[in-house]
Amino acid sequence: MNLAIDIGNTAVTVGLFKGQELCLSFSINMLDRKKGALLKKKDFKRYYKDITSCVVCSVVPRMTGVIKKEVKALFGCSFLRLEKIFRY
Repeated sequence: MNLAIDIGNTAVTVGLFKGQELCLSFSINMLDRKKGALLKKKDFKRYYKDITSCVVCSVVPRMTGVIKKEVKALFGCSFLRLEKIFRY
């Protein structure tokens, strides 16, 4: 399964995909987020053993490192960070 994480200014949104099918999605407000809270949600834990990769996009660089550490610690899977490729 593939984990997709969008780190925004006000919320972190997570989607879990099996192929192209979205199996689970949820968001956590950045103000409510505690270390580890995002990836330790109760309804999400049952998928842990099935996660093989993670892709992250972020507008909050300091949070990207925090999420990367959580992903590595919990899943040990590959981690791809999407970068801005367009200049305006």
